[in-house]
Amino acid sequence: ELSEIDTRKAYKKVASRINANRRSRIFEIFSRVAAIIVFPLIGLTGILGYLQVKDSFADITYVEVNAAPGTISKYQLPDKSYVWLNSGSWLRYPTRFSEESRRVEIRGEAYFEVAADIDHPFRVICGTRQVVVTGTKFNVSTYSGELCATLAEGTVSVANGREQQCLQPGQQAVVSDEEIRVRQVETSLYTAWVEGKFVFDNARLEDIVKTLTRWYDVEFDFKEPSLKELTFTLSAPCDENLLFVVKLLEGVSVARFQTEGKKIGISAVY
Repeated sequence: ELSEIDTRKAYKKVASRINANRRSRIFEIFSRVAAIIVFPLIGLTGILGYLQVKDSFADITYVEVNAAPGTISKYQLPDKSYVWLNSGSWLRYPTRFSEESRRVEIRGEAYFEVAADIDHPFRVICGTRQVVVTGTKFNVSTYSGELCATLAEGTVSVANGREQQCLQPGQQAVVSDEEIRVRQVETSLYTAWVEGKFVFDNARLEDIVKTLTRWYDVEFDFKEPSLKELTFTLSAPCDENLLFVVKLLEGVSVARFQTEGKKIGISAVY
C-alpha cells in the first residue's frame, strides 16, 4: 500500500512537471510567433514613416544651377516656363512647385518666359525684393545690388516689402529696400544678351566694363578715373573675343586698353 501511494505521488509530480513544461513551451512558441508578427509590423511602420518623411522632403527639394563666365544657360522649369541665365548668374528652383505658387530665386541676371497660370502666381525672389507674374516675358537683374525688372510682354508687379507697383510692357522698375523707381525704356537693350549680343546705348565706360568683367572673367583698372564717364553706343556678338570688343571701344574714343595678365589697364591717349 505504501508503495502504491508513493507511485501515485511520483506520477502526479511527473505529470505536473510535464504540464508545466508543456505550458512553458506553448508560451515560448506563442512569444516567438508574436515577435514574428509584431516586429515586421514595427518595421513596416518605420518604413512607412520613412517614406512619409522622404515624401515631405521631396516637396522642398531644390535644384541650384550656375551659368559659367562667358556662357548663357537655358533651363525649363517644372511648370514648362523657360529661364535664360546670363554669365556668372545663379538660379535656385524646386523640382516641383507648390499648390499655392511658383517660386524661384536668382542672383545675377535672368530672362523669363513664364507659362500662363493665373491661379498660381510665379514669384522671382531676389533677397527682400520680388517680382510677381502669372504669365509673361521679362528680364531681371541684380548686378547693381538693386532689383532691376524690365517687362517685354504681359504684366508684372514688383515689391520690396514696403510698397508694390505694376509694370506695363516697355517699363523698367529699379527696386531698392527704400523705394521703387519706374521708367520707360527700350526693352531690347536689356534683353539682347539672350540672343547673344552686347548692346550699349550711350552707356558709360564704367558700366560697359562691368558687363565685360562678368562675361570674360577679367578685371579692369582705370588709370584715369575720368575715363569712367566716357559714353559709347555700340553692339557686338557675345561670342567674339575680348580683343575684338576692346578694339571697337578704342576705335571711337581716347581710351586705350593694356593687358596685364588677367587685369586690363585703361588709360587715355590725347
